[in-house]
Amino acid sequence: LTNKVVRLIPKSSAVDRESFFHKGKGAVQPEFQAVLNHKAENPDRLEENYSFYYVLTYIPDIKWVRLAPMEQKGYFPKNFRGCGGRSRWTLVPSSRAREIDVSAQRCVAVRSRAVKKTRDADKEEWALC
Repeated sequence: LTNKVVRLIPKSSAVDRESFFHKGKGAVQPEFQAVLNHKAENPDRLEENYSFYYVLTYIPDIKWVRLAPMEQKGYFPKNFRGCGGRSRWTLVPSSRAREIDVSAQRCVAVRSRAVKKTRDADKEEWALC
């Protein structure tokens, strides 16, 4: 997954957890009550603000990734190196967003093409297929 563009599968919400624990049982068992009542301190999760991420690091033995969010920066010109008309994506500057660590199981690879072929991901642009 390293150096790939991915999208994230959403993490379960409190509503999902509640419907799971109440499924056909009536009352929730006491040992599950803490899980059910768990609420994030910041409901605006970083991963909900972006559609695509760039995989900076992939640790295969624990299936963990470090992701940098991406943003759309217009479109490639119609006759541009086989990417004509496709959306142009770059990394969000670190001053506006932070990297996140998530389970690799939540990542789905997206067909993409690095256009500039630079070694520095901050200067790269991607065309998503």
